[in-house]
Amino acid sequence: MKILLVNPPRFRMMQAGVPKVFMRGEFRFPPLGILYLASMIEKEHLAEVAALDTQFGNMTWDEIGMAAVSHKADVVGVTALTTNLIDAWEVLKAVKRHRPEAVTVMGGPHVSLFAEESARLPGIDYVLAGEAENTFAMLIRSLCGDGVSLNSIPGLHWVDADGSYHGGGDGECIDHLDTLPFPDRTKLNLQDYGTLIARSKTASAILSSRGCPYNCTFCDVRRTKVRFRSALNFADEVQQCASQGIHEFYLFDDTFNTNTERVVAICQELIDRKLNVRWSCRGRVDTLTDEVAKLMKEAGCFRIHLGIESVVPRILKLMNKRIDPEQVVKSVNIGKRHGLHMHGFFMIGFPTETMEEINQTLAFARKLPLNYAQFSVTTLFPGTEIYRWAMEQGIVEGDVWREFAKNPNSNFRPPVWSNPYNIDQLYRMMEKAFRAYYLRPRYIWRSLKSLKTSYEVISRFKGMITVLNPQFDRKFRAKKEVRIN
Repeated sequence: MKILLVNPPRFRMMQAGVPKVFMRGEFRFPPLGILYLASMIEKEHLAEVAALDTQFGNMTWDEIGMAAVSHKADVVGVTALTTNLIDAWEVLKAVKRHRPEAVTVMGGPHVSLFAEESARLPGIDYVLAGEAENTFAMLIRSLCGDGVSLNSIPGLHWVDADGSYHGGGDGECIDHLDTLPFPDRTKLNLQDYGTLIARSKTASAILSSRGCPYNCTFCDVRRTKVRFRSALNFADEVQQCASQGIHEFYLFDDTFNTNTERVVAICQELIDRKLNVRWSCRGRVDTLTDEVAKLMKEAGCFRIHLGIESVVPRILKLMNKRIDPEQVVKSVNIGKRHGLHMHGFFMIGFPTETMEEINQTLAFARKLPLNYAQFSVTTLFPGTEIYRWAMEQGIVEGDVWREFAKNPNSNFRPPVWSNPYNIDQLYRMMEKAFRAYYLRPRYIWRSLKSLKTSYEVISRFKGMITVLNPQFDRKFRAKKEVRIN
């Protein structure tokens, strides 16, 4: 059996609270989801697996379909976020047009929320909810006639030819992450991946944990318990990547520093192995100490991304952030004291937020000694508490996300809390926030002095051009129809 796993293009990736630069190719990492699946299938010797990242080469839908033909794929799989559902679905429809005998499978966060709706979409044979490394292998065994019943596979959903729906629940939540094989990055061209804020041209995503113990009301991360990889297992993967020429990493953990003891263990392991790698991570402001920051720096950490969101106590309480502005200031200063770049995330347009409160947060952001700041429009994502509030209070009429999942439409715009500001006003505020932050002479001079490599210089220049572009965000908001071949 031959399997083709596809990372979908970004032709119709929907507007979701951030500027277009974050949705384009300036921020690309190897798609870990399909690479984990590839490694698991090959570890079990179930099939020959190829991976295709269609975000490179401007492939048309017909070319994607023909790739399934050239690979002689018996199974084609794709991972879908709700924001890229249309592109993921179009991949599988293109496969069905060109290689109708191939079995098509969709997984990812979207189907974990909308399993039945996804299973009923034309062109999709099966969907797998939950963490699918084990269950995808079970599905392949079943398709190979290996005695595995479809009904026994957790999280598997499908619709029979007669329209009967079969639902396998929420799927797996893998407890022992050390049992998973490392994602096989060699299946893709590693030189293609990196970001505008990386220090070297080649960078990769990596995970040291899954799940998040916090319960922020705006967050669309699926609620699962936190599971950790051991420091030894994690460092083994970093060492493998270093042998492949990857020396810079972005930890995709929802929150890296939830467990200080584990952070220390990972850092110590990286230090002891003398791997000479650089990495950044997402972190909480209330768990960073001088001792930990010093050790992280020694282990190769050069940037921490902090979810600050707001400076207004009332809004922070509504967000269920469980932090305060004093902790933010303390955390940023700790990181800076130990030579770490500090990156802050801020939100605009949270439910009931006033203009005065928005301006308080933006002024606070400019006063912080951050190296980077990212501003986003609060989006009412499916599965979040604030989306439930919006439906209850009539801010949105009905379950618009579920309707979108049933009938994906490129004209759909993710809802915002449109009282008292409409969506266009909120995006203009975001554009203004970026300009006010990054076009300050003091910030520009400080940034130039901090650049270490030629790649950083080129990347920052590209970023500055993006901010200076008068169409910085308006182009992103514009709808560009993509012809389906």
